Amino acid sequence: MQQLRIKGGEKENLRRMYEVDGMLLREIADYYKVSIKTIYCRLHPEKRKIYKDKFNREYPEYAKEWRLKNPEYDREWQLAHPGYKKEYNNQWLGEHPGYASSYFKQWRLEHPEYGTEYIKQWRQTPKGKAYRRKENANRRNLGSVELNKSFSGSEGHHIDETHIIHIPKELHKSIRHNVHTGQGMEAINEIAFRYNWEA
Repeated sequence: MQQLRIKGGEKENLRRMYEVDGMLLREIADYYKVSIKTIYCRLHPEKRKIYKDKFNREYPEYAKEWRLKNPEYDREWQLAHPGYKKEYNNQWLGEHPGYASSYFKQWRLEHPEYGTEYIKQWRQTPKGKAYRRKENANRRNLGSVELNKSFSGSEGHHIDETHIIHIPKELHKSIRHNVHTGQGMEAINEIAFRYNWEA
């Protein structure tokens, strides 16, 4: 049986399974490995809202108590613990091998417009360029903490293995240097800091 998570885009698929294919709620619930109530609520959102409003009137303190018992679902708690979501996602993906690759394959088939041409265009945007700089630094086992903003005609210079200063490309190429061996680093760093100070 396939392990799936029900998302917003699955609404049409659920309705097709229920109305066209004639599947029972139990069969759909077994397919998605969720409760019958979950499937019913997805198929009847108006009744779900009525039930939710009624429940909130009868148990006004339930949501507050639940948030206290499950702080990891609270937005403020998540902001205070930035690594938790990543750990949780890694754990979930470890328990569901193959889900990510099958999900992205399906997503690419459903969204052909986000193909090679789209990626090429995105790489020319400021966000895309910043991402490529970061990936390039990671490939060279260097950090990507930028001390100033990039500008037209600039190139990122690693003053050490972590920090980057953006200086004009001609200035960056003027002295041969290597951050790993230390060759020429003193001279190029002095130029980079002087340029950054004057700018």
